[in-house]
Amino acid sequence: SFSKDQYFKLFNHINNNNDLSDILIKYTEYGTFYIGEQDEALREIFPEDLEEYIYLVSKGGETFKIEEITPKDLIEIAKKIDELNKREYTHGDIKLGNIIRRKKDREIVFIDYEDTDR
Repeated sequence: SFSKDQYFKLFNHINNNNDLSDILIKYTEYGTFYIGEQDEALREIFPEDLEEYIYLVSKGGETFKIEEITPKDLIEIAKKIDELNKREYTHGDIKLGNIIRRKKDREIVFIDYEDTDR
């Protein structure tokens, strides 16, 4: 599992290089927060929760629905997983909700890769 600094290093690498941009979405903004940090009502609900969370923002795309996936899509997804593995990355949370078709070019990419390990 990555530390926060390792996540941010990975996000920076992906945002500033194209070597993984065909597989992983670029985040337009990311950082950390604590539940209740900005909201008094949440602090009352979670008074003990001072765990730091990472937030991620992207321009995104459309998530897949099982009935919309074609055999060609499955092959493309498998190739991208294989390519990540060849580059010595493991996404850590591949599921339909973490696979999108990017808006700008209709490319299949993975999101929520904060469980990625190297």
